[in-house]
Amino acid sequence: MIETEGSKGGVKRDKFLFRLLAVPELGVVVALIICISIFQSINPVFLSGEVVGSIIQAVTFVSIIAVGQAFLLSDQKVGAAIGWAMGEIPIVVALIATFIQWMRSDAREASRADKRSAVDLAEYNEYLQKLSSREDK
Repeated sequence: MIETEGSKGGVKRDKFLFRLLAVPELGVVVALIICISIFQSINPVFLSGEVVGSIIQAVTFVSIIAVGQAFLLSDQKVGAAIGWAMGEIPIVVALIATFIQWMRSDAREASRADKRSAVDLAEYNEYLQKLSSREDK
Protein backbone atom coordinates (compact mmCIF):
# COMPACT_ATOMS: atom_id res chain seq x y z
CA MET A 1 0.00 0.00 0.00
CA ILE A 2 1.54 3.31 -1.09
CA GLU A 3 0.55 6.49 0.69
CA THR A 4 1.24 9.84 -0.92
CA GLU A 5 1.72 13.23 0.68
CA GLY A 6 -1.63 14.79 1.47
CA SER A 7 -3.37 11.46 2.00
CA LYS A 8 -4.12 9.96 5.42
CA GLY A 9 -0.59 8.88 6.37
CA GLY A 10 1.32 11.98 5.35
CA VAL A 11 4.54 10.62 3.75
CA LYS A 12 5.14 8.47 0.69
CA ARG A 13 6.26 4.98 1.63
CA ASP A 14 5.77 1.37 0.83
CA LYS A 15 4.98 -0.32 4.15
CA PHE A 16 5.70 -3.83 2.95
CA LEU A 17 9.15 -2.89 1.65
CA PHE A 18 10.05 -1.09 4.89
CA ARG A 19 8.89 -4.05 6.97
CA LEU A 20 10.92 -6.40 4.77
CA LEU A 21 14.04 -4.25 5.05
CA ALA A 22 13.58 -3.98 8.82
CA VAL A 23 14.26 -7.72 9.20
CA PRO A 24 17.90 -7.95 10.38
CA GLU A 25 18.38 -11.44 8.93
CA LEU A 26 17.58 -10.28 5.42
CA GLY A 27 21.23 -9.50 4.64
CA VAL A 28 22.29 -13.01 5.62
CA VAL A 29 19.55 -14.57 3.47
CA VAL A 30 20.51 -12.43 0.46
CA ALA A 31 24.20 -13.32 0.90
CA LEU A 32 23.28 -17.01 1.15
CA ILE A 33 21.23 -16.86 -2.06
CA ILE A 34 24.11 -15.13 -3.87
CA CYS A 35 26.62 -17.74 -2.62
CA ILE A 36 24.35 -20.62 -3.65
CA SER A 37 23.92 -19.09 -7.11
CA ILE A 38 27.67 -18.65 -7.55
CA PHE A 39 28.59 -22.16 -6.38
CA GLN A 40 25.79 -23.76 -8.44
CA SER A 41 27.05 -21.99 -11.55
CA ILE A 42 30.63 -23.14 -10.84
CA ASN A 43 29.73 -26.76 -9.97
CA PRO A 44 26.35 -28.15 -11.13
CA VAL A 45 26.57 -31.00 -8.59
CA PHE A 46 26.30 -28.43 -5.77
CA LEU A 47 22.49 -28.69 -5.50
CA SER A 48 22.16 -32.35 -6.50
CA GLY A 49 19.87 -34.63 -4.49
CA GLU A 50 22.73 -36.42 -2.77
CA VAL A 51 24.37 -33.18 -1.58
CA VAL A 52 21.06 -31.68 -0.46
CA GLY A 53 20.25 -34.93 1.41
CA SER A 54 23.56 -34.85 3.27
CA ILE A 55 22.99 -31.20 4.15
CA ILE A 56 19.54 -32.04 5.51
CA GLN A 57 21.00 -34.91 7.55
CA ALA A 58 23.63 -32.62 9.05
CA VAL A 59 21.12 -29.85 9.78
CA THR A 60 18.62 -32.24 11.40
CA PHE A 61 20.89 -33.01 14.35
CA VAL A 62 21.62 -29.33 14.97
CA SER A 63 17.92 -28.45 14.63
CA ILE A 64 16.92 -31.04 17.22
CA ILE A 65 19.50 -29.64 19.63
CA ALA A 66 18.29 -26.08 18.96
CA VAL A 67 14.67 -27.04 19.67
CA GLY A 68 15.75 -28.81 22.85
CA GLN A 69 17.66 -25.74 23.99
CA ALA A 70 14.61 -23.56 23.33
CA PHE A 71 12.54 -25.88 25.54
CA LEU A 72 15.22 -25.74 28.22
CA LEU A 73 15.21 -21.95 28.16
CA SER A 74 11.43 -21.76 28.46
CA ASP A 75 11.44 -24.41 31.22
CA GLN A 76 14.18 -22.48 32.98
CA LYS A 77 11.88 -19.45 33.27
CA VAL A 78 9.06 -21.60 34.63
CA GLY A 79 11.43 -23.31 37.05
CA ALA A 80 12.79 -19.98 38.24
CA ALA A 81 9.25 -18.73 38.83
CA ILE A 82 8.42 -21.86 40.83
CA GLY A 83 11.64 -21.51 42.83
CA TRP A 84 10.89 -17.86 43.54
CA ALA A 85 7.40 -18.76 44.74
CA MET A 86 8.77 -21.57 46.91
CA GLY A 87 11.22 -19.10 48.44
CA GLU A 88 8.44 -16.60 49.12
CA ILE A 89 6.24 -19.07 51.01
CA PRO A 90 8.62 -19.44 54.01
CA ILE A 91 9.08 -15.68 54.12
CA VAL A 92 5.32 -15.13 54.26
CA VAL A 93 4.98 -17.79 56.98
CA ALA A 94 7.77 -16.12 58.98
CA LEU A 95 6.07 -12.72 58.61
CA ILE A 96 2.74 -14.12 59.78
CA ALA A 97 4.41 -15.83 62.78
CA THR A 98 6.20 -12.60 63.67
CA PHE A 99 2.95 -10.65 63.42
CA ILE A 100 1.13 -13.14 65.67
CA GLN A 101 3.94 -13.01 68.25
CA TRP A 102 3.89 -9.23 68.14
CA MET A 103 0.12 -9.16 68.69
CA ARG A 104 0.39 -11.57 71.67
CA SER A 105 3.24 -9.57 73.18
CA ASP A 106 1.26 -6.38 72.76
CA ALA A 107 -1.79 -7.98 74.43
CA ARG A 108 0.34 -9.13 77.40
CA GLU A 109 1.88 -5.69 77.71
CA ALA A 110 -1.56 -4.05 77.56
CA SER A 111 -2.93 -6.33 80.29
CA ARG A 112 0.09 -5.52 82.50
CA ALA A 113 -0.47 -1.84 81.86
CA ASP A 114 -4.17 -2.19 82.71
CA LYS A 115 -3.32 -3.92 86.01
CA ARG A 116 -0.73 -1.28 86.81
CA SER A 117 -2.99 1.62 85.80
CA ALA A 118 -5.18 1.31 88.91
CA VAL A 119 -2.09 1.55 91.15
CA ASP A 120 -0.70 4.42 89.07
CA LEU A 121 -4.02 6.27 89.26
CA ALA A 122 -4.16 5.86 93.04
CA GLU A 123 -0.56 7.14 93.37
CA TYR A 124 -1.32 10.10 91.12
CA ASN A 125 -4.46 11.00 93.10
CA GLU A 126 -2.45 10.80 96.33
CA TYR A 127 0.18 13.09 94.83
CA LEU A 128 -2.50 15.60 93.81
CA GLN A 129 -3.99 15.53 97.32
CA LYS A 130 -0.56 16.25 98.82
CA LEU A 131 -0.15 19.19 96.46
CA SER A 132 -3.60 20.43 97.28
CA SER A 133 -2.97 20.15 101.01
CA ARG A 134 0.27 22.19 100.65
CA GLU A 135 -1.53 24.94 98.80
CA ASP A 136 -4.24 25.11 101.44
CA LYS A 137 -1.68 25.78 104.17
